Amino acid sequence: MSASSAFVAEPAGGPESDRTTGRLPIRLREGFASEREEERVISWLETGLRPGRTGRLCAEYPLLLGPQGSGIPLIAFEPGGQPIAFALLWPVRFEVDGASLHAGMISLVYTDPRRRGEGLARRVVEAAVERARTSGLGVVLLWSDLEGLYAPLGFTRIGCETLVLIEPDTLERARAALARGPGHGDAPVVRPGEPGDWKAIEALRRDRRCRVDLPFEQFARFASVPDLVVRVAVGREGLEGFAICGRGDDLREVIHDWGGSGRAVLACCEALITELAPDRGLFLLAPDAPIEPAWPLRRAGARMLRQPLAWMRIADPDSLARDLMGLLGRRPGLHAVVGSSAAEPRLRIEGDGSMDALELDGAALLRALFGASAGFDPESTRAALLERLDAPHGTALPLPFFVWGLESI
Repeated sequence: MSASSAFVAEPAGGPESDRTTGRLPIRLREGFASEREEERVISWLETGLRPGRTGRLCAEYPLLLGPQGSGIPLIAFEPGGQPIAFALLWPVRFEVDGASLHAGMISLVYTDPRRRGEGLARRVVEAAVERARTSGLGVVLLWSDLEGLYAPLGFTRIGCETLVLIEPDTLERARAALARGPGHGDAPVVRPGEPGDWKAIEALRRDRRCRVDLPFEQFARFASVPDLVVRVAVGREGLEGFAICGRGDDLREVIHDWGGSGRAVLACCEALITELAPDRGLFLLAPDAPIEPAWPLRRAGARMLRQPLAWMRIADPDSLARDLMGLLGRRPGLHAVVGSSAAEPRLRIEGDGSMDALELDGAALLRALFGASAGFDPESTRAALLERLDAPHGTALPLPFFVWGLESI
């Protein structure tokens, strides 16, 4: 924040504050004070992020923005009500192997070009993290290449996702390998997805080890997202698989959401490649795990790129501690201790008294739980953590945490 600026927190619809410092007071507000203000702020956002395309952001984010949106906006205003910085928080519950992880996803971080360099993006992100903490969300995560902004705010890169390049030759080899496997009868028929398919798509999605828990009426709203290309594979027993490419301005050449049998998904991928990129192929976004169809493609020689899954930091240590009891163990006590800096929370993990407590900073704990970035080996931390939690036999780290394309913001 520049020396001539000051932030004044103000709840949506609350009274104007007279407290200012410096020459130019800046008000930070959660939520929209009125429908008119919402329209004005969204219009300003679209001017910067989707110029010339009125209504585009609400169409791309139907679960977050608009009349039925559940996103929580954090907005910085100049005197007179002109928005100058914005961030959006989406509170969600991830279901990970049947257990809960309460989290907030941050998106649409934007600063007016004429006010950049004043720390405004940092302020709205900090406000989003604080809102997540008061909402009982254990962690927050986001996607960005701006390491200089998010690393100093306590975010660390966690997890791993893979982009597998599907080209015609590797696709043919992978499909042939799956066709030789057991239980494969007639090939399914591939066609464009229809509105009536989303119930079956949602059912296949529930077979995942990690997913955002969404009621069907919310999940079905994804069908309206622009530039979504959906293919489904239908067999004798109904819908066997699906694959989705593109989503608004993001993921244009990436098959980012898919499910069902490996051969059905690959059949859908072939249809998407034939239509969208016959000469160069498409990428398949997948967890870094031995699952179909990503693994058969890798065995068939497909080129692959590994990259960090997301930026993450702890928001509410107590909530994360409670969630960990379901994710990793049930019996011992898990106590959260917040360190001297809100951006560097620490967790203290105590077992049954036979071992010393294990105290970890937030980054080390998140890397042990969700997977590490390059150059960091958390194996000793994982072993100590599981030992003190007296985790059931067979419990493994990192957790199978992943964010699919439709869920990511």
